[in-house]
Amino acid sequence: MKIIDDLISTLNFDAPVKDIRQGVFHTGVLTRYCGLAATLPRDALKQDGRLQKRSSSKHQGGQVE
Repeated sequence: MKIIDDLISTLNFDAPVKDIRQGVFHTGVLTRYCGLAATLPRDALKQDGRLQKRSSSKHQGGQVE
């Protein structure tokens, strides 16, 4: 794909990687700048129903216990 080739051509492959952090759903890479990517497990989008009983966000009416 041309757009991906164009993006890759702008990268500086000599920039040192200072840190990599991988979480359950995200990967962050620190070089001169910081990059963040979604790293969803293969079955993450196949879950039935909600993953928690209620939201912990006060904006959605839930309460933090």
